[in-house]
Amino acid sequence: MNILLIILTLVSTSLFCEEPKTVFLISTPRSISVGFMRMMQARNDFEIFHEPTNAAFHAIHDKAYYDEIYRDDSFHSYNEVLESILDEQKRSNVFIKDLSFTCHEFLTKENPLIESAHFAFLVRKPQDVILSMYQKGLPPAILQEIAGYKKLYELFELVAEHAKCPPYLFFSEDLSKNPAETVASFCQHMGIEFKPEALTWEPLGDQFKGLEWRDGKKIEAIWHWHADVIKSAGFVPLRTSEVDAEGVPTFSEIANSDDRAACLEVYRNIMPYYLALKEKWGLINGR
Repeated sequence: MNILLIILTLVSTSLFCEEPKTVFLISTPRSISVGFMRMMQARNDFEIFHEPTNAAFHAIHDKAYYDEIYRDDSFHSYNEVLESILDEQKRSNVFIKDLSFTCHEFLTKENPLIESAHFAFLVRKPQDVILSMYQKGLPPAILQEIAGYKKLYELFELVAEHAKCPPYLFFSEDLSKNPAETVASFCQHMGIEFKPEALTWEPLGDQFKGLEWRDGKKIEAIWHWHADVIKSAGFVPLRTSEVDAEGVPTFSEIANSDDRAACLEVYRNIMPYYLALKEKWGLINGR
């Protein structure tokens, strides 16, 4: 363990507070946020909510998709999501992991969590998010909306202005390459104890249904989206997409030329928000 990590461990331990705490992680898709959630679950001191607004969002905006993907006992409204979280807050620490494109509407409607929760934002390079979503079968026409960079930036601004604590912004690449230091820094910011033993966890069995995550998706959908992390035992290197000499993605991994061009257009539309978030990170960290 290096000196910086030792210092972060000692500081996070000294900041640890017995008062129940709600931590709300908002991320772009395909950004190892579920891996981060598995780490939080491995701590054994937080109750987990995995993408609770996802079900409510689709129940409101795309009922056919909701009926195809979600169980009948999933959340049907944002009020149900909020009531469940607030009820759990009375008994324990709560960790919520959600996607920006579905929780934006939830959090921008006079939500009390804005003032009571501690927020973190996890972001991955846009080209890798786009390619990963495409390879999971999503058409290019919806990738920009689902990637959620604009909404994540807006939520970051909202939290920075109104939340009781400054938001914590970090990047998937750092989490993948340096999980111990990244998680220790996160814990220090959140005022929770850093638990190095939670950086590894047990793979889940073949019959995993997502119930302990409070995930409302049907089992086929859970395994379609999360098979790798269900079977994982810790953080692993991220897959990266091919870029040209100037660092621009080629999307050569995509055989269809029209889809390749469409994904490049999505990338160009997303990049200003990603760069704005990188600038925010630089200002926060004096870079």
